[in-house]
Amino acid sequence: MPSPMNVNPIRQHKKFTLVFPRNLGRGQSWNSSKAVHQVTWEAGQILVNSSPLFSLASAPVFLDFAYDQLDRPQVCYQLPSGESFIYFYNGLTTSYQNLSLGFDAKEPIICNDYFLLGTNTACAYLKSKVPYYRLQSDRYLTEYQWNTRQYQAIKSLGYCGETNSVQLILG
Repeated sequence: MPSPMNVNPIRQHKKFTLVFPRNLGRGQSWNSSKAVHQVTWEAGQILVNSSPLFSLASAPVFLDFAYDQLDRPQVCYQLPSGESFIYFYNGLTTSYQNLSLGFDAKEPIICNDYFLLGTNTACAYLKSKVPYYRLQSDRYLTEYQWNTRQYQAIKSLGYCGETNSVQLILG
Protein backbone atom coordinates (compact mmCIF):
# COMPACT_ATOMS: atom_id res chain seq x y z
CA MET A 1 0.00 0.00 0.00
CA PRO A 2 1.18 3.56 -0.60
CA SER A 3 2.73 5.50 2.22
CA PRO A 4 2.65 7.53 4.40
CA MET A 5 -0.97 6.50 5.09
CA ASN A 6 -1.25 3.10 6.72
CA VAL A 7 -4.43 1.49 5.41
CA ASN A 8 -5.34 -1.69 7.28
CA PRO A 9 -7.79 -4.45 6.40
CA ILE A 10 -11.41 -3.93 7.23
CA ARG A 11 -11.98 -4.78 10.88
CA GLN A 12 -13.17 -3.01 13.94
CA HIS A 13 -10.60 -2.81 16.67
CA LYS A 14 -11.46 -1.93 20.27
CA LYS A 15 -9.39 1.26 19.95
CA PHE A 16 -11.04 2.25 16.66
CA THR A 17 -12.38 5.83 16.59
CA LEU A 18 -15.27 6.33 14.20
CA VAL A 19 -15.65 9.28 11.93
CA PHE A 20 -18.97 10.89 12.78
CA PRO A 21 -21.96 8.85 11.53
CA ARG A 22 -23.22 9.75 8.06
CA ASN A 23 -26.94 10.20 7.82
CA LEU A 24 -29.27 11.71 5.27
CA GLY A 25 -26.69 13.70 3.34
CA ARG A 26 -24.77 15.22 6.24
CA GLY A 27 -21.23 14.75 7.44
CA GLN A 28 -19.03 16.13 10.17
CA SER A 29 -15.26 16.44 10.48
CA TRP A 30 -12.54 17.83 12.71
CA ASN A 31 -10.14 20.46 11.53
CA SER A 32 -6.51 20.53 12.72
CA SER A 33 -7.45 22.40 15.92
CA LYS A 34 -10.00 19.63 16.66
CA ALA A 35 -13.05 21.87 16.12
CA VAL A 36 -16.06 19.98 14.72
CA HIS A 37 -17.49 21.30 11.46
CA GLN A 38 -20.46 20.15 9.41
CA VAL A 39 -21.16 19.86 5.68
CA THR A 40 -24.70 20.18 4.29
CA TRP A 41 -26.47 20.80 1.01
CA GLU A 42 -29.01 23.61 0.96
CA ALA A 43 -30.70 25.53 -1.87
CA GLY A 44 -28.18 24.55 -4.55
CA GLN A 45 -25.08 25.05 -2.41
CA ILE A 46 -22.64 22.82 -0.51
CA LEU A 47 -22.12 24.54 2.83
CA VAL A 48 -19.41 24.00 5.45
CA ASN A 49 -20.55 25.41 8.80
CA SER A 50 -23.24 27.36 6.92
CA SER A 51 -20.67 29.05 4.62
CA PRO A 52 -20.99 28.35 0.86
CA LEU A 53 -18.19 26.23 -0.59
CA PHE A 54 -19.48 25.49 -4.11
CA SER A 55 -22.71 25.27 -6.12
CA LEU A 56 -24.42 21.92 -6.64
CA ALA A 57 -27.81 21.96 -8.37
CA SER A 58 -29.35 18.81 -6.89
CA ALA A 59 -29.16 17.36 -3.40
CA PRO A 60 -26.56 14.60 -3.14
CA VAL A 61 -27.47 11.05 -2.10
CA PHE A 62 -24.22 10.77 -0.08
CA LEU A 63 -22.23 13.71 1.24
CA ASP A 64 -19.13 13.64 3.40
CA PHE A 65 -16.07 15.83 4.00
CA ALA A 66 -12.70 16.15 5.71
CA TYR A 67 -10.01 18.80 5.89
CA ASP A 68 -6.62 18.68 4.18
CA GLN A 69 -3.44 19.47 6.12
CA LEU A 70 -3.95 23.22 5.57
CA ASP A 71 -7.59 23.05 6.77
CA ARG A 72 -9.11 23.36 3.30
CA PRO A 73 -12.36 21.38 3.05
CA GLN A 74 -12.52 18.35 0.75
CA VAL A 75 -15.98 17.06 -0.11
CA CYS A 76 -17.03 13.76 -1.65
CA TYR A 77 -20.58 13.21 -2.82
CA GLN A 78 -22.81 10.99 -4.95
CA LEU A 79 -25.52 12.51 -7.14
CA PRO A 80 -28.98 10.98 -7.70
CA SER A 81 -27.74 10.05 -11.21
CA GLY A 82 -25.28 7.66 -9.53
CA GLU A 83 -22.10 9.58 -10.41
CA SER A 84 -19.71 10.30 -7.53
CA PHE A 85 -17.25 13.19 -7.20
CA ILE A 86 -14.57 14.57 -4.95
CA TYR A 87 -14.08 18.32 -4.60
CA PHE A 88 -10.61 19.22 -3.30
CA TYR A 89 -7.83 21.77 -3.44
CA ASN A 90 -5.24 20.73 -6.02
CA GLY A 91 -1.82 22.06 -5.06
CA LEU A 92 -0.49 21.73 -8.62
CA THR A 93 -3.14 23.98 -10.14
CA THR A 94 -3.52 26.04 -6.92
CA SER A 95 -7.28 25.87 -7.24
CA TYR A 96 -10.21 23.67 -6.28
CA GLN A 97 -11.02 20.78 -8.59
CA ASN A 98 -14.17 18.68 -8.93
CA LEU A 99 -12.99 15.19 -9.94
CA SER A 100 -15.43 12.50 -11.09
CA LEU A 101 -14.96 9.12 -9.40
CA GLY A 102 -17.37 7.65 -11.96
CA PHE A 103 -20.87 6.18 -12.05
CA ASP A 104 -19.68 2.92 -10.50
CA ALA A 105 -18.22 4.52 -7.32
CA LYS A 106 -20.96 4.29 -4.67
CA GLU A 107 -21.28 5.64 -1.11
CA PRO A 108 -18.16 7.84 -1.04
CA ILE A 109 -16.67 8.65 2.37
CA ILE A 110 -13.54 10.61 3.30
CA CYS A 111 -11.19 10.80 6.29
CA ASN A 112 -7.82 12.37 7.06
CA ASP A 113 -5.09 10.82 9.21
CA TYR A 114 -4.24 13.87 11.37
CA PHE A 115 -4.90 12.07 14.63
CA LEU A 116 -2.20 9.61 13.51
CA LEU A 117 0.13 12.59 12.92
CA GLY A 118 -0.13 12.05 9.17
CA THR A 119 -0.73 14.48 6.32
CA ASN A 120 -2.91 12.45 3.96
CA THR A 121 -6.60 11.95 3.27
CA ALA A 122 -8.37 8.84 1.92
CA CYS A 123 -11.61 8.80 -0.04
CA ALA A 124 -13.21 5.32 0.01
CA TYR A 125 -16.17 3.95 -1.94
CA LEU A 126 -17.73 0.74 -3.20
CA LYS A 127 -17.39 -0.30 -6.82
CA SER A 128 -19.42 -3.41 -7.74
CA LYS A 129 -19.70 -3.87 -3.95
CA VAL A 130 -15.88 -4.10 -3.60
CA PRO A 131 -14.13 -1.38 -1.50
CA TYR A 132 -11.67 0.97 -3.21
CA TYR A 133 -9.93 4.15 -2.12
CA ARG A 134 -7.96 7.10 -3.49
CA LEU A 135 -5.43 9.30 -1.72
CA GLN A 136 -4.98 13.05 -1.62
CA SER A 137 -1.21 12.55 -2.04
CA ASP A 138 -2.02 11.18 -5.55
CA ARG A 139 -4.47 14.07 -6.15
CA TYR A 140 -7.09 11.28 -6.08
CA LEU A 141 -6.04 10.08 -9.54
CA THR A 142 -4.92 6.55 -8.58
CA GLU A 143 -7.49 3.98 -7.50
CA TYR A 144 -6.45 1.29 -4.99
CA GLN A 145 -8.44 -1.81 -4.12
CA TRP A 146 -8.87 -2.13 -0.34
CA ASN A 147 -10.13 -5.71 -0.23
CA THR A 148 -11.51 -8.27 -2.68
CA ARG A 149 -14.63 -9.30 -0.74
CA GLN A 150 -18.04 -7.87 -1.64
CA TYR A 151 -19.98 -5.77 0.87
CA GLN A 152 -23.46 -4.25 0.95
CA ALA A 153 -22.59 -0.83 2.38
CA ILE A 154 -19.94 1.38 3.95
CA LYS A 155 -20.62 1.92 7.65
CA SER A 156 -17.73 4.22 8.53
CA LEU A 157 -14.15 5.26 7.95
CA GLY A 158 -11.95 6.13 10.89
CA TYR A 159 -8.58 5.75 12.51
CA CYS A 160 -7.06 3.37 15.01
CA GLY A 161 -4.28 4.90 17.09
CA GLU A 162 -3.18 1.56 18.50
CA THR A 163 -2.35 0.17 15.04
CA ASN A 164 -1.53 3.63 13.58
CA SER A 165 -3.88 3.05 10.66
CA VAL A 166 -6.96 4.24 8.83
CA GLN A 167 -9.66 1.55 8.76
CA LEU A 168 -12.87 1.06 6.82
CA ILE A 169 -15.93 -0.57 8.41
CA LEU A 170 -18.26 -2.27 5.95
CA GLY A 171 -21.55 -4.14 6.26
